[in-house]
Amino acid sequence: MNELLGILTPIALLDAGSIIPVAVVPMAVFLATRRPYFTSLGYVAGIFLPYVGFGVVIAFGLGWVIDGLDAWFQRFYAEPNVVELVTQIVLGVAAVWFGTRLLSEPSQQATDEPEREATPADAFALGAGTILVGLPGALPYFAAIDQILRSDLDPGRNVIGLLYYNVVILLPLLAMMLMHATLGVSSRRLFERIAAFSTRWGGRAFAVLLLLFGAVMIVDGVSFLFFDLPLLPTG
Repeated sequence: MNELLGILTPIALLDAGSIIPVAVVPMAVFLATRRPYFTSLGYVAGIFLPYVGFGVVIAFGLGWVIDGLDAWFQRFYAEPNVVELVTQIVLGVAAVWFGTRLLSEPSQQATDEPEREATPADAFALGAGTILVGLPGALPYFAAIDQILRSDLDPGRNVIGLLYYNVVILLPLLAMMLMHATLGVSSRRLFERIAAFSTRWGGRAFAVLLLLFGAVMIVDGVSFLFFDLPLLPTG
């Protein structure tokens, strides 16, 4: 079990990197309300409960999907066919194009921030909506579930692994709550700065990662397709 948790921790931290740039702005706003803890806990619960539920459904109801994807990925990793390599190159070009578009757009302040006096129910709905919208891109979560299923533990420990993964994802938001409890009113200015920094640079950081990812896909696909010399190791 300890070995599994050690594997899940870096994957969860990677997953948190995709959630936090979106979640830190409303979290900072909720912590500035008259009921900061109830409202922010509602937001955290809105992220936590649907993500755990989704993981349980996948792990125990659709495990065969993970097995099929894993078998395909291993074959694609070692011996991709022409169609798959061309698809990889096209996806790489799309990633580079999209990343370039994101970098060329001027930074904008969020215009759909929740109201300062939002209720815990409103915060929960916003958190759940954030997770539901981002589920199609939850690739680290799929990888984590795959590791959990590979561990051959009993169902109870599998659930513990899922809960641990989701708690690690929320550590930055829980740390913000702890800071508020420790620093009190003086932390409000800090949260405002965090929100402003995330709004300004979070999207740019994602765009740069997208550019790098697309470039690697293009070079690897072209090199493998035309020269049989993949950039990435094939095992």
